[in-house]
Amino acid sequence: FFFLGFFKMFRFIGMKRRIRHLLDTSEFASGLWVKVNITTAKMMEFVVLILLLTHWLGCIWGFIAFVEVGSWDEESMMSTPNWMGNWQKITTIPGGLYALGWENHTGRYWLCMFWASQTITSIGYGDISPVTTAEYAVANFLMLCAGIFWAYVIGSLVEIVANANKLNRDCITRMDDASQMVCDFAAQKLPEKMTGSTAGVKASKRVRLFLANERDHCTKTPLMKRMH
Repeated sequence: FFFLGFFKMFRFIGMKRRIRHLLDTSEFASGLWVKVNITTAKMMEFVVLILLLTHWLGCIWGFIAFVEVGSWDEESMMSTPNWMGNWQKITTIPGGLYALGWENHTGRYWLCMFWASQTITSIGYGDISPVTTAEYAVANFLMLCAGIFWAYVIGSLVEIVANANKLNRDCITRMDDASQMVCDFAAQKLPEKMTGSTAGVKASKRVRLFLANERDHCTKTPLMKRMH
């Protein structure tokens, strides 16, 4: 019974493909992608993916408790071995979160989301633990998937941030190279008409001002060439 119920969860595997198709065919999504900065858009995409995965893992983790018991009934959850009933026995306090019972679906959802969030981010408080063999098996599988996904997210975010600062790094490098070149010219005591020096203005400062003014032009020209 457990495995027949668990296999139903694999329907979520095709969700990413359907969501991607929906975004590709949506005029609103296409217009938003054009208007929003690419770096911002990629960050938003990863935020949505993290929220979706957290939701899916939380639903799967809660579904496992339901499969083990066969009901959300409070008495059944308490009397049958499962992670949710065990957590409720340990942490029940007046005014605290209560996840058992058909009517407590909101608290149950946030409890499952809490487990999924700490699993994906590798925080792992350890207050929610599997009880049965099936729960341990599913928990191991979900933790491996979450670990791989989190590594992918961190690597992608680092790449996005690095690419976002690439133009600034290139500009600073060019300014330093130009300043060093002017210093080399000054050391050789070249004429002012070659170094570009004027009264009261050093050549290195003139070069820095020039590169600062040309910064937008330097960054926009390659983009315009790629667009044409």
